[in-house]
Amino acid sequence: MISSFLKSIFKSNDNSSDQLQHLTEEKIKFLFWFQRDNQNEISNKMLQVSKNMNLKSIVLDFKGRSDLAQNIEKYLNYLQSCQNLVDLNISLRNCQLDDILLQNICLAIEKLQKIKVLKLEIGDNQILQGDSEENLISKMIQNMPEIEFLSINFMFVINSGNKVTQIVSKISDIQKIVLLDVVFWAVVLTNSQATSIGESLKKMINLKYLNLDFKATRIQNDIISNYLQQVFPVLQNLISLRVDLRTQGFNARKDSLFKIKRLSNIQILC
Repeated sequence: MISSFLKSIFKSNDNSSDQLQHLTEEKIKFLFWFQRDNQNEISNKMLQVSKNMNLKSIVLDFKGRSDLAQNIEKYLNYLQSCQNLVDLNISLRNCQLDDILLQNICLAIEKLQKIKVLKLEIGDNQILQGDSEENLISKMIQNMPEIEFLSINFMFVINSGNKVTQIVSKISDIQKIVLLDVVFWAVVLTNSQATSIGESLKKMINLKYLNLDFKATRIQNDIISNYLQQVFPVLQNLISLRVDLRTQGFNARKDSLFKIKRLSNIQILC
């Protein structure tokens, strides 16, 4: 399961053309972007999926489907009957979501209590803008007791630095997570927020795989240096570390990373 997630970050065949497979396949991938299916067609496919007792892994790609935003919660609710589902990959990028729709989607995902692998792409939406919405995602994850592998993409979620920082803080309390993949691309972080994220990561001592994308976040060099020298070396169970710092204009020194004895894969992209 780890290897398939790391390859990812999910590549499987699109099974959407064969309804019989919807009833029997352990892995299903639906690509609903670019108007490939209308609302009724998607509902019919998800109804078929709901009868699949073999289903373990599903990819739902709604990228750019703003016309479906109101129905995504309903589509996810079809999955509640799939008792063996442990792996959910859902892309909601550029679906014109707001915080109310996001809350409903989070509540629907939270009902899938056996999920161990969750990949959630929510970039390019007007979300995390209100006074209390910072808890939507973190509460969902905290209430899903089996999660071990977590990937969240916040790319181009404007004015969300404070909320994203709070979400990472809450996630850091979940010691069962061994793989964390977070995309902060173009989420402008203040120095205080970036420092706080680092302090939260230090608490996740069971992490084995860590992928952070800081492109275009405007983090200062001294804070990035602190990540390399003070944050990552604390995570002694790390096997793989990937940090994307491109567009930051930073030259990384990796010396301190060699203190992580189990670390066998290091990618610091500058």
